[in-house]
Amino acid sequence: MFHIIENLPENVLGIEVHGKVTHKDYMEGIIPAFEEKLEHHKPLKAIYVIAEDFTGMDIAAAWDDMTYGLKHWQDISHIALISDISWIRASIAVFTPFFPGQIRFFKTDELEQAKEWITAPGIAI
Repeated sequence: MFHIIENLPENVLGIEVHGKVTHKDYMEGIIPAFEEKLEHHKPLKAIYVIAEDFTGMDIAAAWDDMTYGLKHWQDISHIALISDISWIRASIAVFTPFFPGQIRFFKTDELEQAKEWITAPGIAI
């Protein structure tokens, strides 16, 4: 499951995930949230918080994540990934050299630093 992180600038989408993320989560929440932001802000910045209780995605959600991510690869300029889960950080790090924007990793207790980084005036979009 997921929820949208509130009180971020209009050009930043924040998503926090817990438990298992499903195809329904993507179709009814995550993708519409991205689409709404992308209508007004390209490129977009994103904050992903992967909580300690995250258990993964169902196969359809993983497919949604991959296909939507590839479709909008150029539409996201910066990603702040907040997680203490080592396998998450490692799996995302594999794709970092191929991502055209910037990805920065933060620990769970560094959420405020992640928000400061992604909203800093020096980070142009």
